[in-house]
Amino acid sequence: MLLLAVLFSILVASTLSIYLKKILRSGVSALLLMSFSSVVGGLLLVPVLVVYPIRIDWNSFLLLFTVAVLRFASAWPINQSLKLADASFIVQFSSAQVIFSILFGALFLSEFPNVYGLFGVALIIFGSILLTRSPSPDFWRKAVVLRLIGDVILAGSAVLLKVGLRSNDPLSVGLLFWLIAGLLSLPIVFQIVVSSCDQRAAIKKNFFELFLISLLAVSCFLLQLYLFARIQVGYVFALLQMGLLVNVFFAGAFLREKKFSRRILPTFFIVCGAIVIYYFGK
Repeated sequence: MLLLAVLFSILVASTLSIYLKKILRSGVSALLLMSFSSVVGGLLLVPVLVVYPIRIDWNSFLLLFTVAVLRFASAWPINQSLKLADASFIVQFSSAQVIFSILFGALFLSEFPNVYGLFGVALIIFGSILLTRSPSPDFWRKAVVLRLIGDVILAGSAVLLKVGLRSNDPLSVGLLFWLIAGLLSLPIVFQIVVSSCDQRAAIKKNFFELFLISLLAVSCFLLQLYLFARIQVGYVFALLQMGLLVNVFFAGAFLREKKFSRRILPTFFIVCGAIVIYYFGK
């Protein structure tokens, strides 16, 4: 069941990355994208409340409110990085999530990887270094910095989620998170729609894609919650790096990105590191 959740999460996350890149190319702003998807994601889960009422204490509510703010803060630099650089290039830097999540997990959750886990992380770092040495336009450096900022914030929010999962079930955490994120994002969507004719037109033109992105984002988040509840936070991010190879091929096949084949070798080392962690990390 765990392996199935990992594989399905990889497929959903890879598909989400491609659609994010496509929708950002169409003229939808990064701020509108993350706000709109949060609102729609919250609305999608409202019917679930009828059959699965949330039972969470006040402290957990405040914790998830903080997570929602952090996730929102991480989404803007990550989406901006996708807008600035090729998807097959920039998604590789999600490997930084592994490093930061293991560090934060050790500091705040007492989750320590074993020797094999550290070896797997080393392979992931080596692959990332190879990737950064591959030819790329100078202006992509800004995209890399933005991606790393987003990854640090995302890793921190994952640790807080793990804390919340210690006293609450994953579905309750997921439902409350998306309801909070949707309510926080609603005023932003309203402001953008009222003040920008271009963004209103972009929503009408790309409504189906925006809806699909929201559905994929909710699915990806719930799958990650399931994994967070069962294994170390750092290992979850490490296992999801296996999806980088899928991202590279998706970017070449669907986005027609040039020279994506140069990114296959670095991705190979990153995927090998994730496999070592899955089979030998404890």
